[in-house]
Amino acid sequence: MVPVRFGFKPRRNRRRDFAATVHQAPPVVRNLSRAYHATPRSAWYRFRWYALGVAVLALTAAAIYSPLFRIRNIIIVNAASRPTEERLHELVSRQLAERRFLIFPQSNLFFFSLEEARAAVASEFYTDQLTVSRSLPGVIRVKLAQHLVVGVWEAGMPYAVDGRGVIVQELPADWQDDGTLVRLKPGGGEGLATPLLGDHVLPEPSIVFARQAWDIWQQQLPGRKLVDFTVAAKALPTLTATSEKGWQVLFSAEQDPFIQVVSAKRLLEEKLKDRLDKLEYLDVRFVSRLYYKLR
Repeated sequence: MVPVRFGFKPRRNRRRDFAATVHQAPPVVRNLSRAYHATPRSAWYRFRWYALGVAVLALTAAAIYSPLFRIRNIIIVNAASRPTEERLHELVSRQLAERRFLIFPQSNLFFFSLEEARAAVASEFYTDQLTVSRSLPGVIRVKLAQHLVVGVWEAGMPYAVDGRGVIVQELPADWQDDGTLVRLKPGGGEGLATPLLGDHVLPEPSIVFARQAWDIWQQQLPGRKLVDFTVAAKALPTLTATSEKGWQVLFSAEQDPFIQVVSAKRLLEEKLKDRLDKLEYLDVRFVSRLYYKLR
């Protein structure tokens, strides 16, 4: 037997299709109808959302005040000297006592402002590459560019100079020379203006030569120390070194520093050994000829 198929849909389908395509109640009526027929939320449903909100607030408070996230150590990388490292540590530590948005303490690792730390360091130190980062457990790491300080530029105030001849730090007025950095002075009335951080005050070949000659001299002639180098732009490539006894040595930055120091050593230990108190200067700029002058 073949089943009989009628040409109309069930009543409920026809009613649904008619309501969707032909007639729709106003939005206000529909919203009221949905609200009337909506299944009421259980007390458990509301409790879950309240509990979730309380948990979020508790976790936020724990992150702010928990000792697990408190900053405990500040690491300085590539500091040129111990005073520089101590000053950097002081600048960053000062920020720990402040708050962000008047609420969040910056002594917390997650609320510590890296931008403010960079600005504080850049206000006193010049560096073209400065990285401030945080890591667990409670560590702030300040990494400077690896432009090591090789000398001190003495123009009114002492300034730390790197191997490029750029001023990277202003040293305190009572800075004490420990003999590890070459002391450089402007000559010929130069350097009278107060230099700023980031100023290029020396050509790189000159400061590299002065650093090398300083180190070689200390190795070859430890008993006759040099005090400083005078660098005059008009006299370059000549650099004038002054000894602790007052006599001077004229170097050329275009010649090998080792050969010039060895030549000066030969003169001081052989020909001028008994006349050092009358010596005014040595001239070792010319490899084949050596000159000296007595008072």
